[in-house]
Amino acid sequence: MSVNDVFKHSQNRSLPVETGTKSGDPVRVGIINGVAQVNEGDGQNATGYASIKSHGAWKVPVTGAVAAIGDPIYISDAGVLSADATGDLWGAALGTQAGDGVLVVEIVQHAPAAVDAGP
Repeated sequence: MSVNDVFKHSQNRSLPVETGTKSGDPVRVGIINGVAQVNEGDGQNATGYASIKSHGAWKVPVTGAVAAIGDPIYISDAGVLSADATGDLWGAALGTQAGDGVLVVEIVQHAPAAVDAGP
């Protein structure tokens, strides 16, 4: 049995976040996408950190129209989710909408384009 397993089955981690991050906010830390589970600095988190859940589907505000389930949702540097291809990929839509609204989005984790290894 491996003895170097650090986060066995863990999806919650305390990670550095922007000042003022609130519970429920979508975040991106490096290439890790997630949703803050507590306000920045709350609970056992030091100032500047929050517990982040990096998997699952979440009801989150998304700007722009979403035509189909599975469409990509992007996150800006300011933490705003958008259907427009600006920012970094954050998730996949699990519904559609004609304009701005609250949408269920599945968080996706992926390697950045510079690291992707194709055939």
